[in-house]
Amino acid sequence: MTALELLDPHARWAALALVRLMKDGAGSESADDQAAMRGLEVALGFPDAITGGAASFPDDLALNRLGPRDRLLAFAACAWMMFADGISERRESDFLDGLADELQIAPRAARFLVAHARWVRSEYELPPHREADLLLTECARRVAALEARAAA
Repeated sequence: MTALELLDPHARWAALALVRLMKDGAGSESADDQAAMRGLEVALGFPDAITGGAASFPDDLALNRLGPRDRLLAFAACAWMMFADGISERRESDFLDGLADELQIAPRAARFLVAHARWVRSEYELPPHREADLLLTECARRVAALEARAAA
């Protein structure tokens, strides 16, 4: 299973747009940030969609249309991007805190997703598109296991 199969097109676009908004708010963008953004675009099936901020986003990303799993995966993508250049900037961290509230992600779940994103960034030497795909597929697998456990 790949990130393309995990998320519907709206959820993939929303995740990508949220990451771009976070990076735009952080200010400067390193070569590592740009490579990670390009990798995320490829992993989500939108090559050349947003690189360099060329795309404009609707005022309302319709985050309320995202299901609980899609919200978690969008948050995970933002957390992963925060570590793209190896530096966690305060503005990025503040954005994630606000995003967790906006997406109604419990603090414990948000901490887990940030830790998981840090682990993926630090443990693997993969091209950015493969790393982004690994992040999303592993997060989805873990969320599904938790959902199954809660339903049992």
